[in-house]
Amino acid sequence: MAVRTKYNWTQIQNTCPEFLANQWDIVLAVIAAVGIILNFFLIGRFKTELKGSVFLFTLAFLDMVVCLLYVYNYLFKSLALFFQNEMMADIRMRMMTEVKMIEEFGNVFIPLLVFFIVVEKFLWTCSCRIRHNFRLFTMATYKCVLTAVTAVYATLAVMILTWNLLIAEAHFCDVLLLALPWRHVVPRFFQRVLIPMVSMILAPTTFLLALLTLCRISRVGKELNHEEINLANIGSETPKLTTGKIKRSILCMLAIYFSFMVKDFCWYVYVNPRTTSIFTEKRNSRIRPCPLPFFGNMLEMFSYPPPVSTAFSAWAKKYGNIYTIWMGDEPTIIIGGYKELKETFINDADSYSDKMIYKKFNDSLRGGDHGVIDTNGNTWKEHRRFTLHTLRDFGMGKEVMESSILLEVDKMEEELKKMNGKNVDVQELFDIAIGNIINQFLFGHRFNDPEKFSQLKRLLDLFFEVQGSLRVYAAYLINWIPQCMVDFMTPDVCEVRDGVFHFFKEKIDEHREEIDFEEAESKDYVETYLKEQRRREAAGDKQSFSDNQLRSMCFDIWVAGMHTTTNTIGFLTSLAVNNMEAQRKMQNELSQVVGDRIVTMKDKVNLPYTNAFINEAQRRSNLLPINLPHATTRDVELVGCVIPKGTAVVHQISSVLCDPTVFPNPENFKPERFLDESGALKKVEELIPFSVGKRVCLGEGLARMELFLFTANLFNQFEFSEGSEGLPSLEKSYAFISKAKNYTCRVTPRYSL
Repeated sequence: MAVRTKYNWTQIQNTCPEFLANQWDIVLAVIAAVGIILNFFLIGRFKTELKGSVFLFTLAFLDMVVCLLYVYNYLFKSLALFFQNEMMADIRMRMMTEVKMIEEFGNVFIPLLVFFIVVEKFLWTCSCRIRHNFRLFTMATYKCVLTAVTAVYATLAVMILTWNLLIAEAHFCDVLLLALPWRHVVPRFFQRVLIPMVSMILAPTTFLLALLTLCRISRVGKELNHEEINLANIGSETPKLTTGKIKRSILCMLAIYFSFMVKDFCWYVYVNPRTTSIFTEKRNSRIRPCPLPFFGNMLEMFSYPPPVSTAFSAWAKKYGNIYTIWMGDEPTIIIGGYKELKETFINDADSYSDKMIYKKFNDSLRGGDHGVIDTNGNTWKEHRRFTLHTLRDFGMGKEVMESSILLEVDKMEEELKKMNGKNVDVQELFDIAIGNIINQFLFGHRFNDPEKFSQLKRLLDLFFEVQGSLRVYAAYLINWIPQCMVDFMTPDVCEVRDGVFHFFKEKIDEHREEIDFEEAESKDYVETYLKEQRRREAAGDKQSFSDNQLRSMCFDIWVAGMHTTTNTIGFLTSLAVNNMEAQRKMQNELSQVVGDRIVTMKDKVNLPYTNAFINEAQRRSNLLPINLPHATTRDVELVGCVIPKGTAVVHQISSVLCDPTVFPNPENFKPERFLDESGALKKVEELIPFSVGKRVCLGEGLARMELFLFTANLFNQFEFSEGSEGLPSLEKSYAFISKAKNYTCRVTPRYSL
């Protein structure tokens, strides 16, 4: 008869790898044990100094408690699992809440306490005699400043204790907490402001003041001034603070603080229960890029030559197609390779359908979680469905949308005919044409104001340029940088927010004044949205379809619908100029099948080489160096590791489009990759420029139509060749979305005017 046990040890081993004993549990336990020994030694060796300062004594005692907790929490749990001892497991489970409260209290309180001790000693040295009998402070000033610092310290200590009681949900203070009117405000304040500020400011300031204090000690006079007392001293007799005692106190404090920081870093990187299963080496030794404190792998990522996909390619060669990097203090799973992407984002799409939300980014740019790109749940589902329906209603994939695109093609052809063989910046013309299509869909009209379009395009270019910089990554992804500093670090994003969102607000207000809510048919997206908003408000729903949401939807449609398409066509043209043989093959096919008339979507099936040319240009342009991070909607198992719900996961599409096992010599431009032996167009599953999974590009149908109609018509009517400035560079200007470097080319009509 099988013995029944209280705990399912096999399930714990499979689903909670943080309980598995590993080398870092041992290292951490050893460090904690050394910390205990160090504290005993310090208390015995410097008992006079510790006895004379209640704060230094408290620090030594508290650090010893934290060391004991580390030994208990990380060595004890491993022993419980190793011996499968139910009594050990029961003790750990009973004390889990209390241990968590004490640990989190110590993690914030110790740096605060150390900071106060250093300030205290620094002020004392500033109030003593130094050479030439010069003092920075008088005795009265010293007392006033130290009293103020003590008051601030006491206030923060009480607030931190309150915070820990709140998060620990201690039963003895339930009644008190429920009676507090600010019980909902305090957690937000601590989470967003106080804790990040303590983490960010106290550590560097503490070490700076400690060094200054040690430097000033050598200048303090040897005479004792018995009138100068230390407010931290206790006891019937005031200990005499000599320079040697202060120096030993500072060194003692720094030793304790260093022990604390080493333990905390080792816990955070290697034993954090939330990320151990992702980050810790498994028994089969799955190695990963080693992160730095605070920054994670961001500094290493930006140390590679641009684009950032270079770093991912290098890491993939070392660690395989699936590995973990750290963006700030958040683990991010990188998945490359089509096989791995298919197993995750396609076959198990629901588990990877959430978007990783970076709160500081959304608050700074959008004023909250709005739009369709950076939202989850019902907001994302409703607005994605609404936008797809609106696109279909306005003719996506139908002749209505086709005629709108062909109108812009015709306008662009007229401009090119005027050039008559001169050098042309075709990228600017593509921007205007695609911008008009997007504006027509959103607001019901083409851009009539070139100045306004130029200003909007400049702001959007600026947005993508700064989004790919280390400065912006750090501001949004490093949690210890508070929200109040984000706008200071990202003035460019603030400029984009103020300019672009103001433009959208003006357009929406104009529509609201002119709209006829009684008319069933709508002229554009904004009008359709406002009517849906009115309908929902009448039904009592005033939240889901808001003005903030509409502005963010306009922004998402603009940035997703314009830049990807214009940058692809711009890069396609530069590739055509650099590969004249392939361009002429496409033009010969167009001449044979279409002649000099307008190319329509009905011709697409009869133009295999033209389609192959577009496919290869999309593969070669490879616009996104790093894809937008998704998040897991549930706990999932990946290569034997349990990935917790809410973990960031990036599907690295660039690795697939440049995979030499799928596309030999991927740096070469070769449309024949997409043709079979008979010259017919063949489907290549690995061509996934519009992403994969539940969040595949909303406007994929529109973008494919734009790419085909612009490419087929323009290359049928014109020859694009090398201009006076030479061949266009195939290097890219790297930002969040890559684009071809600025170039000009000669455009010559193929048929008589």
